[in-house]
Amino acid sequence: MKLKVVLLFFLPFSLSAENLKDLESAPDRSKRVKRMRIDSLSDLQKLTPQDSVSVIQKRYMPKTFRGELNLSVSAVINNTFFYLGGASAKAGFFVREDHGFGVEGFALLPPLFKMTANDMIGPPNQIVPLGSVLTQFYGGAYYKWSPFFGKFAVLNRKIVYFDMYMTLGAGMNWVLNAVDVIDKQLKKTGRGKLENGVSGRAVLSSNKFPAFSAGLGQMFSLTQDWAFNWELKWFLSFVQYNNGQLYTPWDINFSLGMNYYFPGAKYR
Repeated sequence: MKLKVVLLFFLPFSLSAENLKDLESAPDRSKRVKRMRIDSLSDLQKLTPQDSVSVIQKRYMPKTFRGELNLSVSAVINNTFFYLGGASAKAGFFVREDHGFGVEGFALLPPLFKMTANDMIGPPNQIVPLGSVLTQFYGGAYYKWSPFFGKFAVLNRKIVYFDMYMTLGAGMNWVLNAVDVIDKQLKKTGRGKLENGVSGRAVLSSNKFPAFSAGLGQMFSLTQDWAFNWELKWFLSFVQYNNGQLYTPWDINFSLGMNYYFPGAKYR
């Protein structure tokens, strides 16, 4: 009699253990949740790879209510007759992650002649680019929109975070008449002076004129305070001569520089 009581006492526990094993190995008829017993790391290989993975995370480089300072080297890349290079500086502030405002300035060094210009103005051609103006300095304000951001891996070793942005701006452009620059350069080098067709050239009504700008750029985060930056910027100037003629030259400026963001980031 005692033996029967003991067997009856352990019977529910044995049934429960068997039921649990059956549940682990039972197929999932609902096909909503797949059960798998993982006993070792090698069992992880049995997992079915997902078709897509979505990761939601904040931007690595936060910008809301942060200031931005930029210092770059820049060059005008579309001038036919001269090499134009210098530096640029920007100071801005972001009111949201995607929207910011700021001021900027571009200062260019004295131009250098390209081979095209030397061939044109030299004998026997003596052709002068009468309708050309050269930027000395630009100063203005801009609006920056940063709608795209992401990251990529470099040789599967380092993750680089980036932001793409666009700018719209307006300001004043201080310019020089290219003919005056050529004339001074010829006198300086002892190659004579301009004569053919230059005496009747139009004179600029001023040395500064309104200009508009549109830019496209990208910044790569080095830390949450520093970033490397490149930018292409188009400048449209409205130049007027004394005879009332309006001239609207396009300048395309390419810049490489560094950005600094402040105050420090509040997360990560």
